[in-house]
Amino acid sequence: MKYKNIFILLLLLIFTNEQFACANTEELGKEKFNLITNNDKAFNEKSLKGKISLLYFGFTFCPDVCPATLNNFSLALDELTDSEKENLQFVFITVDPKRDDLKLMKEYMTNFNSNIIGVTGSEEEIDKIIKSYKIYAVKVPNKENPKNYTVDHSTIIYIIDREGKFISFLGHESKPEEIVKEIKKYLK
Repeated sequence: MKYKNIFILLLLLIFTNEQFACANTEELGKEKFNLITNNDKAFNEKSLKGKISLLYFGFTFCPDVCPATLNNFSLALDELTDSEKENLQFVFITVDPKRDDLKLMKEYMTNFNSNIIGVTGSEEEIDKIIKSYKIYAVKVPNKENPKNYTVDHSTIIYIIDREGKFISFLGHESKPEEIVKEIKKYLK
């Protein structure tokens, strides 16, 4: 596990900016935050306890990586038993709260398995969770159409244990069967 943590930190430092210079993966997820789900439920650090959680940060206007990742989450959920699903939560957290308000998040999440939780909130609260998980997220302006900007962001899928602590990660390109294989390790 020690080498995996070192590898994770190297990935974070390579693909992101200086905000990732944390001492170790135990620093991830320490900030308190108050967000809301597409099901009108509060989502905070306590929401990550009691189940294995897969966290993915993205935005609803993402043209490719985010919808592909959420589609793979949907396909992975199709491979799990009801019992396994009860002990697991897939969570999509916006990095673009300006556009991804609750109404849009609700609409967007209808494109995927209903067990996937969409999360949004105020810019201040989203910034807290982004910083807490050392997510790289930078707005990329569109000079021709300023409202149609994009967001460069980290594409790591965080795996969080039942105590709310980081335990592993997957790449966004992970196939559904790879996601299922990895999470089954922690569902035992």
